[in-house]
Amino acid sequence: MHAKLDEIAQLINDYRTLLLERVNPLSQSQLDWRATQDDWSIGEVLDHLYLVETGSSKVLYKYATELKDKNFSAPPLDGSALTSLDHFQVETIQTKRKAPEAVVPRSGVTKAELLAQLEGCRARLLQTIDALDAYDLHQFHFPHPVFGKIDLYQWIIFIGKHERRHITQVENILAHTDFPATTPASEATAA
Repeated sequence: MHAKLDEIAQLINDYRTLLLERVNPLSQSQLDWRATQDDWSIGEVLDHLYLVETGSSKVLYKYATELKDKNFSAPPLDGSALTSLDHFQVETIQTKRKAPEAVVPRSGVTKAELLAQLEGCRARLLQTIDALDAYDLHQFHFPHPVFGKIDLYQWIIFIGKHERRHITQVENILAHTDFPATTPASEATAA
């Protein structure tokens, strides 16, 4: 894989590893817990991440297919794209936004299904990234609902930075004083 895409793939995989470290030890009741009726549970955050990554991957896959079909040739340029979204401060946005209808999460999805859908969409994303490896993705743009016209490198980076933002949300939920201390072992004992 070209160095530019390789470093972006590493970024999104590092964030996914961090996310899984936070959520793997949690029980279903912990995943479903909400601080208030208006807040998302950790499970809903995971479902939202799945929906966003799946939608973004579809955009990227469409480009990968069209570029291959058209025999387009534009080798990637050397350099890094990792900081190209920094001015949007995706990871640290404090303002709550209403999620677009297409990425509003479902509640009550089982832990097994949440983890499986995250694993599946990441595998598809990495396959699509691999298919885009031969092209200079700075040349291709697709509008983001918040950031406007961004290039395809930025779309992939967005997926990781968006996930990092929601990891902070998960960490805040875990730190909530009323977050249940239930673990999978104690749930099994109580059953």
